[in-house]
This record gives sequence, structure tokens and C-alpha cells, in this order.
Amino acid sequence: MTAFWSALVNGAILSGALAAAVGFVFFVTPRRALNAATRYAIWWVVLAATLLLPLSYVSWRVASPVSAAVALDQLNTAVEVAPTAAVAAAPRRISLPIEIPALPWMKSMLLVWTGVSALLLVRLLLSYIVLYRRTVQAGDAPPEWAERVRGWMAASGRRVRFALSAEIAIPAASGPTRPAILIPSRLFEELSDGDLEQIARHEAAHLARWDDCALLVQRVIEACLALHPVVRWVTRQIDLEREIACDDLVAESSETARSYADCLTRTLVLCGGVRNSLATANVADSRSHFSRRVELLLDGGRGARARLLGGRYAAFVVALIGVAALLSRTPKLFAFSVPPAAVPAHATVPTDTPLVVPERSLLAQARPVAVPPVAVVATTHFGQQRELGLQQIEDKHFDDAIATLRGILPEAMDDGVRGDIWSKIGEAYRYKGDLGGSIQAMEQAVILLPNSGPAVTNLALLYEAIGDKVRARQYYERAIVIDPKNPMVLNNLAYILTETNGDLDRALSYAKKSQAALPNFLEVRDTIAWIYLKKNMTGEAVAGWKGLVEAAPDNPVYHYHYAMALSAQGKRADALTQCMAALSAMADVPNPSLAGDIRALMQKLQ
Repeated sequence: MTAFWSALVNGAILSGALAAAVGFVFFVTPRRALNAATRYAIWWVVLAATLLLPLSYVSWRVASPVSAAVALDQLNTAVEVAPTAAVAAAPRRISLPIEIPALPWMKSMLLVWTGVSALLLVRLLLSYIVLYRRTVQAGDAPPEWAERVRGWMAASGRRVRFALSAEIAIPAASGPTRPAILIPSRLFEELSDGDLEQIARHEAAHLARWDDCALLVQRVIEACLALHPVVRWVTRQIDLEREIACDDLVAESSETARSYADCLTRTLVLCGGVRNSLATANVADSRSHFSRRVELLLDGGRGARARLLGGRYAAFVVALIGVAALLSRTPKLFAFSVPPAAVPAHATVPTDTPLVVPERSLLAQARPVAVPPVAVVATTHFGQQRELGLQQIEDKHFDDAIATLRGILPEAMDDGVRGDIWSKIGEAYRYKGDLGGSIQAMEQAVILLPNSGPAVTNLALLYEAIGDKVRARQYYERAIVIDPKNPMVLNNLAYILTETNGDLDRALSYAKKSQAALPNFLEVRDTIAWIYLKKNMTGEAVAGWKGLVEAAPDNPVYHYHYAMALSAQGKRADALTQCMAALSAMADVPNPSLAGDIRALMQKLQ
């Protein structure tokens, strides 16, 4: 959520600056030097840049994942504190990005945006349906007019129908399906032949330029980004330049331009004003644009060239790509951070208790995987405070550590350093016993370090620890993409797939890959037997757990799973024996939840 808003806001700032710069250049450049057709094409490039610039704030950096062997060595060790690099003496300064706490209305705003976009898309679809119906129902114009239209459209290669309709109030070019020039029946009778030809040539120009297809793309973008101010402003410029470009094709000389301006004014009066349609390019789109078009037609210095100026357009495109590339390297100006969530009752664990996840998970009883340290080059104050925060974690002053590390987040120089700090904050929350706060902090770390295998794996473990298997699976899936050979992730994902209606064949494949890397880990053999049981391969499951209870006779989980497999084979007496062995193995280490499951199975067997 915060990543979305951060990318959107920072991208909008950059694209707004780019659009304003282009608008200023167009303002000071005479139209004789840069005509409407060229400006129209350039605005489309600006719109594309507006859509793409937010992606520059999505981190694509690939972090080096920790190898399986190194990670396994870290499982039962204390938290490793990343060493702080040598600190350069420098005065404190305001650093980017500026940290802004995530506001509670952001999620609601995104829902409102989605709802508005959905309504606009439905409205757009209905507009095209109505347009299509009116086009089909429109009557053919006299043959001589159809012949004229064929002449105008010959260069474009499009077959366009000239039709009269009593259901429309203003001339329009319809498409992309069944392209047609639609003229109101009443207007066809009231306009002179010369005026009617100029209006028809304007609509034919839209179809010759394929504006109907471009307009559909534009309207979809407008609907999807309905609340994006830069998109709305740029598309307004596209609308204006599209109409002026078609005016230029009609008005080839100053005398024709004045006559055409009079024609547009008379047409507007006869039509009773401006009426917009989402699906069509109209002869009059809005009052402000109409006034501007008439003003340009009466301006003798506007120039007579109506076609795209290829050389100048290419120069602009190259310049825009260069500027956009530079802007994409601009540091993030603003970043939204999520405050730690309140501690959920089910997510609270005692202060010094290691991270416990379900029995079949390979990382059970393990501390979090250490995230590779990021080299820190910062101000003296930043380095000292970071060192202090890490020492406070070691001294178990977790609240102090959280306050210290959160206090220096605005001074972090890049996403790597910020992600490292968030991961340390997550560790502090975890050791404090606040899994909710740890999850919130680790989510921030993953946003900033999306390709860090350890960070993503830790978040998966946390979700698994609170019983959210769906989200745990999502993050394990991400972790396996980052490091497809990590045996820990392979095993844990294999188990989670069995618990979330996943592909059991894929789960078995992952578990066997994990076993190949870790042949002596009993937890992996337990996972494989569990998958066999889920696949109703009870013979293989029984054989697997028989070997496990022989290898680890004091493990109640293996006895319980063995009992489940025996029960599936109908061997009730043997299953009861394993249940009793499981309860006996729990005498020194009580597990009320597991004991309840075992007794429930025994009741079914008796």
C-alpha cells in the first residue's frame, strides 16, 4: 500500500514537472514552427512518460541471497548485529526521502479510486455501445456525399460511411468499429453545402488520422487514472491539439480558415451548444477549446502546414526520453511509512522465546535469518545512533532500540540502508514478543529490499507463526523465486502448499529437492511423509514415519503423524499405540494444543 502511494506521488511530481516544461516550451514556440499535429504526438509521449515514471521508484535491485549452508549455521545463534562502516564526519542535513507517516485514509482512498475507475469504465463501455447502435441505425446520406467521403479517405485506406442520424445533436466521427461520419439530420437540412462539406472534412480528418482508436486508448487511461491530476491535464492538451490538427487539415489557407471559423460558429449555434461524448471526436468538444480553436483560425500567423513535422517531432522525442531518463534517477522525495500495528492477542509471545513455527517447518525453534548487512556511509549522528540501536537490541532494551532506529530512518541515504534498519526494527519487535509490530516492520523492509531472500523468508516465517498460512505462502513463493535452491524455503513452502490447497506434486518436488540438499534433516523427511499422506499414498507415508519414530523416538509429533497414517490404513490398534507413545513423549515438554489433537484422534479410533 505505502509502496503504491510512494511511487504514485513521486512519479506524479516528476511527470508534473515534465508536463509543465513541455507546456512552457509550447507556449513560447509559435505554431508556425510547431503545428498541432506535432504537438499532439508529443503530448502522447508525455502521457507515456507520466505512466512510466512511477516505475522508477519500484526497486529492481537484486540482493545477494544468503547460501543455505550459511543460513543454517545462523539458525540457532543469537541475532547478528551488522557492523557499521567507518563514519565520515559531516554536519547533519535534511535527507531524502522525507518520511511521512502513512495516513489512515490511504487504503480508503485507493478503494474510492478503484470504484470511481470501475464506474468510469462502465460508463465508457455504455457510451461505445450507444454509439455503435446509433451508427448502425443511422440512415445513409445521398450518394454524392458518399463519393466525396471516399475521395477524402482514399489516402488512409479506411472505408468510412457517411450517415445521417436524428439521435445525435452534434456532428461526430464514430469508430473504431464501423467507422462513420455522423451528421444530425436537422443539421444536414439547415447547413449550406459549403458549410456541410467543411464539417464533414473535419470529421473525416479524425478518421483518416485514426483518432477514434487513439481516443479509445486515451479514455481507458483517463478512467483507470481518474484521480491522477497530471494525466487529466495532459489528456486535456491532447484533446485540444487533436481538434486543432483536424482544423488545420480543413483550413488550408487564411481565407478558408476565416470561412471555416464562421462555419464552426454557425454550427455551434444550430446545435444548441457544446455536448461532449466519451466515445467520439466531436466537431466541438468544450467551450474553452472551441474558443481557442476559433481564435487560432483567425490568427494569420498560425501557419498552413497540417501534417506531422517528422524531424522536429523526432528531436522532441529524443529530448523527452533524455529528460525522462534523468528524472527517473531523481532520489525519492517522499516516502510513506507504516507505524507498528497494535499487538494482536494471538500474536504475543513471551520475551526471550525463540520464533516458533509449525512442527513440520524446517525453521522451527529458530531465530530469524540474518539479513545481509548493508554498508552504511552516513553522517556521524546517523552512524552513532544506528550503532546505539543495535547495542540496545543486544542488551534487550527493545523499546529503546525501536525508538532509536525509527528516529534515524529519515536520515537513511537509500533504500538499502532504510531496508536494513527496518529489518533491525522488526527483530527488536520480535524479541520483544510483538509479532504484529515485527510483521509491520518486516513488510517495510521487504518493500525496500524486495529481492532480499532473508528478508522475504523472515516475513513468511512471521506470518506462519501467527497462523496466516495464505500470506506465509505468498512470501515463501517470492523467496523461492529469489533463491530457488534454498532448502529451508523449499521445505517450508512444500508444507504450506499442502495446507493451502496447493499443488501436491509441486510440493513433493520441492520437499525432495530440500532432502537432496539436507539428507540428514528429519524435518524434511516429515514433510515428505506428510505430502504422501495428503496424496493418499498411505504406504509411503507409513514407511516414512516408521523410520522417523525409530530415528527420533522422543519426538511426539512424529508419533502423532505416524498414528494418522496408520489410521488411514485402518490399523487402529497400531495407531492407538503411537498416540500413547506421543503422549508419553510429551510428559517433560507439555504441548496442550498437540495433546488435544492426539486425544481427538484417539477418540475416533476407539
